[in-house]
Amino acid sequence: MRTMVGRRTRRIVVAALGVVLVFGVFPAGASSAAPGAGDVGTAELDCNQTAHEYENSGYVYFYSREKCDGGNGAKDNSGGDSDHGDDAGQVKNWDNEIDSIVNTTDSHIEFYNYPDYNETAEGKANGDRFCVGPGEWVNALQYYGDASGNKDWWRNSISSHRKVSASTCTRWFGWGTNRE
Repeated sequence: MRTMVGRRTRRIVVAALGVVLVFGVFPAGASSAAPGAGDVGTAELDCNQTAHEYENSGYVYFYSREKCDGGNGAKDNSGGDSDHGDDAGQVKNWDNEIDSIVNTTDSHIEFYNYPDYNETAEGKANGDRFCVGPGEWVNALQYYGDASGNKDWWRNSISSHRKVSASTCTRWFGWGTNRE
């Protein structure tokens, strides 16, 4: 038995195909990129290359692997994020995920191992901190210890960051030539 397809049916099929071609098969706001794929621009660059390619772009780039491998998983140009583990700010749900960093801002950025820049509810300092200068990068946090010298202490331990003055920084991590 042969099925006849009329003009009206053909028009509906053609219209439906056109909608799929124009709007795609993903719902509005959905992304086809794999989670954690990072920015396409930084995916093929190491930390040094990213620092030079995106010099003065105004972002701090965060990577879950050493040497900025695989593209950044998060980035921030707001000047700081008090809690990488929450859903607020530009660094969302990225608490204790960072293994390498590139600072393409013109500011000194201080990193903390607790949310709220290591401040407790009582206003007391808590935890540890370090700075990365403008145009500088950290290839692998595993090589940096805490203030007591414990190696591998900073890998996947960052919970907040913010812009600070250079005089505030007492400890520096990273590579680059722009430290003032």
